[in-house]
Amino acid sequence: MKKFGLFLLVAVVATAITAASMENATALPAFNKQFAKTYKDSKVAASAKAAKCNLCHVDKKKKTERNEYGAALSKFVTKDDYKELKSDPDKLAAKIEEAFEEAGKVKSSSGKTFAEKMEAGELPAAE
Repeated sequence: MKKFGLFLLVAVVATAITAASMENATALPAFNKQFAKTYKDSKVAASAKAAKCNLCHVDKKKKTERNEYGAALSKFVTKDDYKELKSDPDKLAAKIEEAFEEAGKVKSSSGKTFAEKMEAGELPAAE
């Protein structure tokens, strides 16, 4: 009976961990999908597709670490915004689109705005 109780406890903890991590993972496809749609005909499209998550995140680091472009975007779309809008894909897409527009106006460490870098075919952040 003790073994069954231990098994049950492990199963419940594993389920809770899986459920908690699922919400974090769902935000990423929304951003990638919207970026691909918004910039599909731009010079940066192929590079962004190859960069995948590293468009906003730092390569080989925890996904909580964003590069300078990801940090700029997070100022315009918060976790609370995402949680509030995730049930309405059209409103979420509009909010992300607005964040792209606003983050594009922010200057990167290179001195160019993120929009200027993307118009030149460069990834917005170099990390």
